[in-house]
Amino acid sequence: MKNLKFTALSALLTSALLYAAPASALVWAESDAGDLLTSAEVTRGAGLPSLDGITGNLTSTNVVGVGASYQVDLFKIFIADAALFSASAVSPTEADTAMFLFDGMGQAIYSNDDFNGSLLSTLPAGVAVSSGHYFLGIGLTGSFALNSLSEDLFLPDGMPAGLGPLASWFATPGTEEQLYGYSIALTGASVAAVPEPAAALLLLLGVGGLAATRTLRRQRAA
Repeated sequence: MKNLKFTALSALLTSALLYAAPASALVWAESDAGDLLTSAEVTRGAGLPSLDGITGNLTSTNVVGVGASYQVDLFKIFIADAALFSASAVSPTEADTAMFLFDGMGQAIYSNDDFNGSLLSTLPAGVAVSSGHYFLGIGLTGSFALNSLSEDLFLPDGMPAGLGPLASWFATPGTEEQLYGYSIALTGASVAAVPEPAAALLLLLGVGGLAATRTLRRQRAA
């Protein structure tokens, strides 16, 4: 019985180490990103891997009193190296995009629509001043981040207007039929969180239980 307990415990510890081992890099595929701080999609990965990119699609929805408008996808990320951090829409992309960066409290940091004569939006190195959690948003050109008074959070040059945290968006008008794909290349970033603890525990228990069962079968057969 002691051997069985030791084997099960060893399996659990080994699984935990494997689960927590850092992965080299991750490209996050958007699943259901919202556009506000409370509905932003939290990027996750075992071992907190570096986040090399994000891919997704922008769709349109009907807004009462406005009509069809295109969503903005908002992601929670972790900037590990502020000096190195950058985010760039990658060619080829299907849409003329705009990108937005907010700090962990939703305060505006920097935005960009067209970069150096290109329609591909870019947040260049140097816009983040420190490491920590941030929110990265992407939408079609003509999307505007607003505060609770519907004031634009960014100045025309992309710098913050200092008018409070993100509360809503003025989104680009569109139709419901069209999807626009996007791809963002990132440097200096990592995922914002590890997978949910419940999922991790199930993984550990599952692997440990399987190892213990196999050991018990071998002992009974001996």
